[in-house]
Amino acid sequence: MKRIATCFVFFAIFGLVAESGASAIFECGRWLIEVGDTKPEVILRCGNPSWTEEWEEELFERIDRDVVRRIFIHVDEWTYNLGPNRFMRTLRFRNGKLVDIKTGDYGF
Repeated sequence: MKRIATCFVFFAIFGLVAESGASAIFECGRWLIEVGDTKPEVILRCGNPSWTEEWEEELFERIDRDVVRRIFIHVDEWTYNLGPNRFMRTLRFRNGKLVDIKTGDYGF
């Protein structure tokens, strides 16, 4: 019974690591897009996205025990529809830097 529980924990952790690693890179033609790339780099490598959204997020940053600073982060979300045989990719940028790559459903 202990061996089954150990195997379950191993595969659960392996699944989480594999899932998080899969969303860190996006293959675009012959280029690899990675977290940390900039918006101009992505456009040069992949072209314009199929869909874009943008907004600002308000954050509060504690500077000192009694001092809090309000900052605004510009967020862009780009979706690439890669056709019916590939998964769509959604890229999220904060202040122009890529921070997240998500895999969606099959494109159309």
